[in-house]
Amino acid sequence: MNKIKFLTFITALGLSSSAYAMKPITIEDQGSFMAGGKTITAPGKYDGSKPTDFAGETLHGDHAYVFYQKPVNAKKNCLVFLHGYGQSGKSWETTPDGRDGFQNIFLEKGFPTYIVDQPRRGRAGQSSVPHQLRAMPDDQLWYNTFRIGEWPNVYDNVQVPRDEESLRQFFHQMTPDTGAFDQEVISDLLVADLAGIQL
Repeated sequence: MNKIKFLTFITALGLSSSAYAMKPITIEDQGSFMAGGKTITAPGKYDGSKPTDFAGETLHGDHAYVFYQKPVNAKKNCLVFLHGYGQSGKSWETTPDGRDGFQNIFLEKGFPTYIVDQPRRGRAGQSSVPHQLRAMPDDQLWYNTFRIGEWPNVYDNVQVPRDEESLRQFFHQMTPDTGAFDQEVISDLLVADLAGIQL
């Protein structure tokens, strides 16, 4: 397998590399795959000469997207990160102020990491059920839901950055459902996800 040098660095916020302690990580293997999901076939017979007639066409949806990295000399056990409601796997990558997220922290400690986007969200957005997306002004709802504080206040001793750019980054990582939230669909994908992990 190809080995690549992976060094986390902070550029999005214009922070210097000396702002946070970072260690180089040598990655032995990385990649991504889709896990779980189902296929729906429209009634009728497919006819390629009728591009607006979806008869006989298929839709693959309700799967998970999984990005993984395995460091050199990896530990036996891996870590699978499943995001919470309102977000995607991005929430494990870096903090809103650019520090290493759990993905890189545990890679540095030698654990293979698997970052999941739940079905009907983020990079696994293809849903098997119809859903109407609405632009909703709900930033303060997410701020309160993630227990940062009660908008606009911050709870005492909460370890979150207080600057405007970090707050903007936090709000930008929210992502909508592209289909109805379904616990069974998510639990089925986790079984498929874990079956796809090769240590």
